[in-house]
Amino acid sequence: MNIGQHYFYLKHARRGKGEASCSDDCCGRVVEGRLFIFFISWGGTTVVYAVKRICTQCFITFILDVTFDGVDEMTPDFNSIKGGGGCLLQEKIVGYNAKSFVVIADESKRASYLGEKWKRGLPIEVVPMASTTVKNEIERRFGGVAKLRMAVSKMGPVVTDNGNFLLDWQFDADPSINWRQMDIDLHLIPGTEIC
Repeated sequence: MNIGQHYFYLKHARRGKGEASCSDDCCGRVVEGRLFIFFISWGGTTVVYAVKRICTQCFITFILDVTFDGVDEMTPDFNSIKGGGGCLLQEKIVGYNAKSFVVIADESKRASYLGEKWKRGLPIEVVPMASTTVKNEIERRFGGVAKLRMAVSKMGPVVTDNGNFLLDWQFDADPSINWRQMDIDLHLIPGTEIC
């Protein structure tokens, strides 16, 4: 990926940086260019990156010039699955507070339709007390299986940076799904924070 030449115009900009490895690569290359940059970071991986680079922890107090973030899978019409790393709500807040949102992806993320390559399900951040009712409603209305993401190194579910749980919805990968409407329908289920 040759990105250095494409971002020279961002000198002295305020930027958000996502959790994905592609955004690490992008920001690392910008840092190597010795530009004066103020990065807003969120999530555990990015905090580690921040200590090694020039990032700061996240409290949004101004509009960012641009946010860089990766994607788990993306279609030609820009429908995408994001959040496989579990940092959904904070990524959404930082992205919303930027003038431009740049998705960084390599060829492995390109798909004809959602679910073609990404087999871990659509990540959905939910309020803990509603995790079972959200799971049941998704399965009843849209089919598939919504699984509570369980932690590997501790007992119980994965807990996000905001204290929420994650559901991974294993849906039938169907090219005819209207993902814009699905996004609206999922967000209307009480207890769904972000997906």
